[in-house]
Amino acid sequence: MVSEGELLLSPPYQRGDVWTNQQRVDLIKSLLLGVPVPAIVVNRRGDNAGWQTNEGDPGDIWYACIDGKQRLTTLCQWQAGDLAIPAEWIDPAFLGADFKPGDTVTAIDLNATGRRVLAQRFVIPLAEAKLPSLAEEAETYRLINSAGTSHGQDDLSRAQSLARPKL
Repeated sequence: MVSEGELLLSPPYQRGDVWTNQQRVDLIKSLLLGVPVPAIVVNRRGDNAGWQTNEGDPGDIWYACIDGKQRLTTLCQWQAGDLAIPAEWIDPAFLGADFKPGDTVTAIDLNATGRRVLAQRFVIPLAEAKLPSLAEEAETYRLINSAGTSHGQDDLSRAQSLARPKL
């Protein structure tokens, strides 16, 4: 969907690419561990009569990313070989014999079995809306991203001090 250009990753209300490399690596680690990852929220514009009435023909853009741009961008980078993780996080059966502890790997380095197994393991829920306007997309973005209270550095440092350093 992303690579075919059917999904608009950066509608005007969406923020830019703001995750650090470490945040991206942490997402891949979370997926490897089976940690639940929040749903990606998209708006279906393509065959949405309300959208066509209010905003016009969306052209080739069938979906707009309301929430989850950083996660989608991270997965695209991983698949393209632009994001590396420690090789020891991956079952050696999914890698060639050339990899050793301390090396990093990307999805491109996985053998066919590894790509298939990780594709099945990397599950992120998808929530699809059918909102009739850009204004409603933006309001949904605001509602999702203004709820809750961010964790402070003290909270995260406390958890980090108790966490195991390896996967």
